[in-house]
Amino acid sequence: MFPVVNNHEAPAFEFPDVPGYLRERVPTFDRALDQYFDEHFSAIIDEWELLRDNDLKSLEQRMSLVVSDIDTLSRNRDVIRDRAHQLDVTLSLMEGSL
Repeated sequence: MFPVVNNHEAPAFEFPDVPGYLRERVPTFDRALDQYFDEHFSAIIDEWELLRDNDLKSLEQRMSLVVSDIDTLSRNRDVIRDRAHQLDVTLSLMEGSL
């Protein structure tokens, strides 16, 4: 019904050529800025006090331990309070006997 055109010619460019072409088309300032960030990224992170992944993981682990300790202390609040009162009474008796 309709004619089929079978045009399988090779493209005018190869994919490895595209990045080079794009790199040439990007303004020089952008490339210089990228190079600057690549060279100074670690110092920028430290100066701006940004977190790296390993810093964040370490803080998350520490936070988990703190939350666990707070939960334990909250559950044992009455026991701790009673023990502190007993120690206070014992200390008062010891001070009175001196």
